[in-house]
Amino acid sequence: MCDSSDGRTPARFRKFTSWYYRNLKPDDLFKMDAHLPDGDRTTILSGILSTRHPYFSQFVELFKSLSKAEK
Repeated sequence: MCDSSDGRTPARFRKFTSWYYRNLKPDDLFKMDAHLPDGDRTTILSGILSTRHPYFSQFVELFKSLSKAEK
């Protein structure tokens, strides 16, 4: 979850995402993002999980449902 107290949430999200894709990309890790409306702000969530995790499919479905909730 990105800190949103100073309005720099999008910048933090871009930095984290670029770090992940540039430095961390092991084949067994999967990253998903959700942008959730929160009043006049948007809360950004990212989740990273091993594709071998026993609850991987539930993780993916949770993020899909979060993303749909924003629309």
